[in-house]
Amino acid sequence: MKMNKIVIALGAVMALTAGTANAGSDPASGAASTINATGGTVHFKGKINATPCAVSTKSSDQTVNLGEYTTHHFNEAGAVGAKHSFEIKLLDCDTSVQKTAAAMFSGITDADKSDLLAINQEDSTDSSETATGVGIRIMDKNGATVKLDGATPVDSTTILDGDVTPALQFTAQYVGTTGKATGGEANSHADFVMQYN
Repeated sequence: MKMNKIVIALGAVMALTAGTANAGSDPASGAASTINATGGTVHFKGKINATPCAVSTKSSDQTVNLGEYTTHHFNEAGAVGAKHSFEIKLLDCDTSVQKTAAAMFSGITDADKSDLLAINQEDSTDSSETATGVGIRIMDKNGATVKLDGATPVDSTTILDGDVTPALQFTAQYVGTTGKATGGEANSHADFVMQYN
């Protein structure tokens, strides 16, 4: 007898629950129905490097502002602009893998001075106004000109565990190449790869 009462009570509860659930999707009930619509896609990107260190994101894609000059500043070959520093910071280093790190730079070189980066129209926003008669020199922490062959290691630095490895230090400057500069955007870029030993 008690069992019949329990079964009847459960049946009544289920009937009430079903009625409530159906009321939300019944237009006649006046309640708003749920609508699902396509929203979009979230992309997740990163990289797991099989190397002793990771290059800081601030270093891996950075801009060095070399300033603005008038053309007469470069009215002779070899005239230079101010030096501007930049660095390559390494993070999450593990000395059990390798002990030192160095950078190797590459880029399009100037037609008159192969040790300088060429001013590149592709790096300018308006190719009809690209400066000529200047190039860009990259120097290591000792002031020596960096080779742009993509194969010469520069600024070999001892790796320390964690995020405390000293940053690799560099400077860059404009250099007159022909003695007759013309005005326009004077942009370029260099790629670098890290070499660990």
